[in-house]
Amino acid sequence: MLKARDVSKACRRIRAVTLCLVLTLLWMPLTLTAQAHEVSLHGQVVDPTGALIPGATLTLTRGTSVFTTASSTNGQYRFHDVPPGTYQLTADATGFAQLIITDLKLAASRQLNLSLKIATDQQQLTVGAQAEGLSVSSEENATSTVIKGKDLDALSDDPDVLQSELGALAGPSAGPDGGQVYIDGFTDGKLPPKSSIQEIRINQNPFSAEYDRIGYGRVEIITKPGASKFAGRVGFGYLNSALDTSNSLVSVQPSYQYYSLGGNVTGPLGKKASFFFAGQYWERQNQSIVSAVNPANTTEKISEAFPAPYSTFHAAPRLDIQLGKHTLAFQDIIFRTIRTGKGVGELALPEQASTGYDLANIFMVRDSMLINSHLANELAFRWWRDSSHRTPAFYTPSITVLGAFTTGGSYQGQATDLTHNLQLQDNATLTAGRHTMRFGGLMRAYNDEYTSHASINGSYQFQSITDYLAGKPSLYSAAVIRNPVAHVLSTDAALFFQDEWRWKPNLNIGYGLRVEGQNRIHDHIDWAPRFSLTWAPGNSGKSAPKTVVHLGAGIFYTRFQYSYQLQTILNNGVLQRTYTVQNPDFYDPVTPIPASVLESAGSSTLTVNTLAPHFHAAQNVQTAVGVDQTIGKLTTLTLSYLYTQGTHQYFTNNVTAPVFDPATYTVSGPAPTSYNYQYQSGGIFKEHQLIFTTRERFRKLSLQTTYTFSHANSDTQGVTSFPSVAQNPRFDYGRSLFGITHKFQAIGTWSAPYGIAFSSMLFAQSGTPYNVTLGNDLTQNNQFNARPTYGTCGAADVVNTAFGCLDTNPVGKGERIVPFNLGTGPANMVMDIYAVKSIGIGPRRESASGAKPAVAPGHAPRSYALSVQVGATNIFNIVNRAAPNGILSSPLFGQSQALAAGPYTLSSPGNRTVYLQTTFVF
Repeated sequence: MLKARDVSKACRRIRAVTLCLVLTLLWMPLTLTAQAHEVSLHGQVVDPTGALIPGATLTLTRGTSVFTTASSTNGQYRFHDVPPGTYQLTADATGFAQLIITDLKLAASRQLNLSLKIATDQQQLTVGAQAEGLSVSSEENATSTVIKGKDLDALSDDPDVLQSELGALAGPSAGPDGGQVYIDGFTDGKLPPKSSIQEIRINQNPFSAEYDRIGYGRVEIITKPGASKFAGRVGFGYLNSALDTSNSLVSVQPSYQYYSLGGNVTGPLGKKASFFFAGQYWERQNQSIVSAVNPANTTEKISEAFPAPYSTFHAAPRLDIQLGKHTLAFQDIIFRTIRTGKGVGELALPEQASTGYDLANIFMVRDSMLINSHLANELAFRWWRDSSHRTPAFYTPSITVLGAFTTGGSYQGQATDLTHNLQLQDNATLTAGRHTMRFGGLMRAYNDEYTSHASINGSYQFQSITDYLAGKPSLYSAAVIRNPVAHVLSTDAALFFQDEWRWKPNLNIGYGLRVEGQNRIHDHIDWAPRFSLTWAPGNSGKSAPKTVVHLGAGIFYTRFQYSYQLQTILNNGVLQRTYTVQNPDFYDPVTPIPASVLESAGSSTLTVNTLAPHFHAAQNVQTAVGVDQTIGKLTTLTLSYLYTQGTHQYFTNNVTAPVFDPATYTVSGPAPTSYNYQYQSGGIFKEHQLIFTTRERFRKLSLQTTYTFSHANSDTQGVTSFPSVAQNPRFDYGRSLFGITHKFQAIGTWSAPYGIAFSSMLFAQSGTPYNVTLGNDLTQNNQFNARPTYGTCGAADVVNTAFGCLDTNPVGKGERIVPFNLGTGPANMVMDIYAVKSIGIGPRRESASGAKPAVAPGHAPRSYALSVQVGATNIFNIVNRAAPNGILSSPLFGQSQALAAGPYTLSSPGNRTVYLQTTFVF
């Protein structure tokens, strides 16, 4: 055993702060193992081929004492601090037969590996929720959710809808960046088809140092490994507008349809290997909804559905091999997407359309190794190649009337993007007495080569319909491209150590440290300590506790994305030179202005993108306290309070803009000779969240609900947002776009009579804040985000609105400027429901003894099965509108031009849709 003086001597010799800290953290738990007075049971859960089984539920029972746990992503399980005695051990996992070990004698800590057999009934569904009762384990907090088995039926098979549902189920993550998605342990990635998903974990161990971003809102997706017995499924899905209701934004809607074909197959390859292959094809005859002013007749409004079909193909072969103590997994995923009509919708007219093509290839290899009974290691590597192309339909200049319409050719232009993403990570799990330690690190590299012809066609901007009709643009901008190709190599890396210390049977302490950094920014090293405490007052550890208290705190960082680093290279004034002309005396809606005219014009202002010299990674400090309480055996209640404070938040600022005085609404100083759009990290936000969760599980019915109250203020809305006062970003401190006050969600499943399974999801929220602006550049920061003032009702230039009398020309009047995000959009609610019926086909399956099993209600114990699913989204046909147009000068001010985003927006253009799917299982 290490001694304190040994650690101290090593620190003095090496004089490395990081290494000393890691050595000390490793030494502390090892010296405390002598305090253990009880035993532990640990091991791996595998299938007949030796492939790891994550998410298995394990229950250890002796009399009235019940202990539960679940296997981790590498198949590891562990029971902490179990009193010596004789137990019964039960292991359950989706798709596998239940394993029961009786008369299991535990006199000392021991390792026991468990091998589960494939279930004889292909249609058997194991409820994939957490173990019954509460736990003081950090990974089993009552606010976390594990979705698998029949609970997955409550989620949509449509990957676009599924992604929105998962984001909503994860709950409101603090800050502007949203939750983080892990796919098989890797960050980012593309969402796989639901048929290849084994389980989904939400909000588990939110203060673990293993993860880089805030844990509340985190989604972890684990895909299926190969199996030791041949099996598979093939399915067909179909949706037609004849069964749907029309989109509320259009009076006449053309017909459309959607269909999908896919499935998977799995089986053995000898005694030590197995395979899994999944494939899916989606074809959507989609539409983009336009709601804008008609440029040909500005007294009319355009409301039309523009065709925007797209198709997606996905193929994912996987190979699992058992080699001694090593379990190797090789997986290759191919995505191909073709989409037309991109860029059209809301105020963007059909002329803005472009065609996009994307081809992604993701190769992953993973080596899981059980080194000994106390130490396991997992080494994983991912290579992701993504190639995308964009081609606009027209190359004429882009024309925008703020808040009214955008027509002409796409300002985005033609582009090709080739990205290579490499990620290497190594995580180890060490058990020692009452301690379970995780430590490791990762390295990520993004190599992006971007070819862009954006802005070469030029863009005219008008402040009003009147100026448009008079042919008097307020701004013209265009790019002169000398070299269209830009290249960036962005890397980041991290080391972490996390210890889950079961100090007492009713008290678990988690502490850890994460050190991370990235290149290309001034801030290279960031320290992220984490701490959590879980306490079950009055509980002896011999039975599941009734009350559990959670405390947690930690520092988290959000990496600066390589795409913005690329922009500083692309638009650096050398490769490309973007010019802006204020109040140009020319206007040609057909032919772009020649580059020579822009470069020689005395009124042209060069615009560049730069990175602030002291740029810092965005930092989020979060604290949380919560209480879990069981009521009877079926109900669990959780109340949590979260406070998150963000510093070094990202925004873009025109640092060369003239000085603006908000007290008098006047600008002083000379006009800038260039515009420097600088990425900065000086933003802040503060957010309070109160989360109330209920979980009820009956024999045939399960229901989980979550209500969240949130209050958030910030002075930035994300990296692309500009402050209205360049010299004082704090002037925009106010309600945040992500601070939606009320949110409610519910997910339920019901095993109904006659073998029919129902599942449903409901989402509701109060309105989203939105900003009210004048639609002109009175602050002269070239952003047209100046806000109006409160004027005198009836005075000149003052308009009467729902927010009061607002002055559209407040220059020099000394009036009070309206608050940031003054408006609140409409509330939204949507409910989806699915019904599934499985029918057995072929001979009945026989048990090992040769006897035919009895037919269980709701199951089809035959060789094959056919399931039929009917789903309906937005069954109440509620029109969920987005926040209204907030540009005061727009003829559409106060009107919504789109439907609400998130789970309230369907993948089809209809308002309520009916979806049909059939699946054959063999």
